[in-house]
Amino acid sequence: MSKFSVIVTVVMLVLSISAFGVYLYSDIYSEITDEYPEITLKNDILSLSVTSTEKDYLENVTAHDAEDGDITENVIVESISPFDENKVRTVTYVACDSANHVVKKTCSLIYTDYTPPTIKQTQPLRLQKGGKTDGILKAFTATDVIDGDLTGKIKIESMPSTDEEVFFPVSISVTNSAGDTSTVTVMCEVLSEPKKAPTVYLTDYIVYKKSESFDPMSYVDKVSSAVIKTIDGHLTEETIDISNVYWECDTDLTTADPGSYIVTFWTENSAGIIGYTYMTVIIN
Repeated sequence: MSKFSVIVTVVMLVLSISAFGVYLYSDIYSEITDEYPEITLKNDILSLSVTSTEKDYLENVTAHDAEDGDITENVIVESISPFDENKVRTVTYVACDSANHVVKKTCSLIYTDYTPPTIKQTQPLRLQKGGKTDGILKAFTATDVIDGDLTGKIKIESMPSTDEEVFFPVSISVTNSAGDTSTVTVMCEVLSEPKKAPTVYLTDYIVYKKSESFDPMSYVDKVSSAVIKTIDGHLTEETIDISNVYWECDTDLTTADPGSYIVTFWTENSAGIIGYTYMTVIIN
């Protein structure tokens, strides 16, 4: 073998060794840089208030990356799931390192002060026979400890018909962003001449309470002036005192089981026209 051939062989061998070294280093470095960051939870179950901020949620996590070190400041709350059947939500955290490696971690969330959405009724549901019903939802408002005002999300399951004079139940519902739905059943009345019937106004038409002492008359606010026809044929207004208001309920609400109950209030004017107002009592 000539001297030149030996030199070429040595050079090729050195280049091959160098190339292998570069490949081996690249492979090892790739394994290091391909390592994903890790999120660590302080608690698997979070107990927080409904008013807690993202900062409160982030206090439950730290994150570390083999290349970047501590990347806790990169962690964000990606999502909070709707409630499951046990009123537990799932919080999903996500973190990203400088190599754009993304990792996620979840924990359970239980609120310490949660209550379901609350529906309020602002006036008696009295409709004109043959009249429109599209304004019925204006008699309701809804609030929620998570979302605040939910009035715009109130739904009525079936719009009542005004073809006949009748009393019938109407179901009103609202759902918050956590997927929790509150539904109340209220009574609606259809009259041919609703303005001629006296009206009992209440401070609350939907009452949420526990099984304890309950005085329905304490919710009577006032009685409207009923319009009646006098002997000479003229229409006039008649004032009715609250003492002439009566009520009844099929259930003793001081001992009733959890559920929804209807209390009926009524009063009568001198023309013999009876006006009814209904309260829905929800016992938790």
